Amino acid sequence: MDRKNNKTKEEIFMQMKKSIEFFNNIPAKHCPECGDHIIEQAESYLMECDRCLSKRED
Repeated sequence: MDRKNNKTKEEIFMQMKKSIEFFNNIPAKHCPECGDHIIEQAESYLMECDRCLSKRED
């Protein structure tokens, strides 16, 4: 038992499992311009795919 917050290992495991399920169920991000799936990168807030972004820069 974790003395700090009095949770059992099973309760901690269940909380972790719920968190993992939440993140696994987030839908994939799609480009609003062309509809392609966007491969997300950590701390990236871009909404368009690389192809549409490169067209915009021209």
